[in-house]
Amino acid sequence: MTIGSLKLNLEKRVSAKELTKIEKGKSEREKQTNNKTPYLSICKDLTIIGIWVSWIGGAPAFQIFLQYGPTYLNKVLHYEVASTGFATAVPFLLALIIKVVASPFYNVVTFISEKARLVVFTIGSQGTMAVCFIVLALIPTDRAFIGWCAYAFAVGFSGLNCVGMFKCAQMVSRQYMGFIMAVLSIINSLSVLILPPFVSYMVPTNSPEEWAMVFYIICAIVVVTNGFFCFVCKSEPASWTRDEEDDESNGSV
Repeated sequence: MTIGSLKLNLEKRVSAKELTKIEKGKSEREKQTNNKTPYLSICKDLTIIGIWVSWIGGAPAFQIFLQYGPTYLNKVLHYEVASTGFATAVPFLLALIIKVVASPFYNVVTFISEKARLVVFTIGSQGTMAVCFIVLALIPTDRAFIGWCAYAFAVGFSGLNCVGMFKCAQMVSRQYMGFIMAVLSIINSLSVLILPPFVSYMVPTNSPEEWAMVFYIICAIVVVTNGFFCFVCKSEPASWTRDEEDDESNGSV
């Protein structure tokens, strides 16, 4: 079936009234398939810059656990190889559960503003991760369970970012979310490439002191990048997501 025939079939099966409901709330810019993405306006938007900067801290913070969590548990906290797999998997299961619960909980917490919710959930995600990095850097190796709890909480609460920074990106960029996500994916890919040589240089012998320095550095990056995001965060759609008719109607009110 061609795209043209599929569109014709859909038009036959959708009434004018139903089509009006589907199209309701969409700007003319969203309805036009040949519209060009305003790349320059997006890249100059301070909130979008804040979103990307936030992920510069968030991506390596998550990847350090994803790539080196088992190594840290085995070499520093001295978990046996047989139990390392389970100890590594549980935090990611916790992150999945938190992601599932976070979105409904976000919609329930209506006694604070939309922007405040975005900031609170971002701090809950990245702030918890930063605190856990400090705990991991300071905890003695003979307190392995406490170290594992900090590791689990850091990974688990990273799931709150789905209703923090990522939700902000969706609310601000609307129909141009694809471009925002493309840049976020590039940042994540770069962190995957840069992290191994960085860790190899910083942790040649897998000693607790070497890992502590890595945690301090990543913690500082997380705090600075997400602090900037919280400062420029907003919940309203950006001006470049609206068409000219919307702007004219807003100006005439």
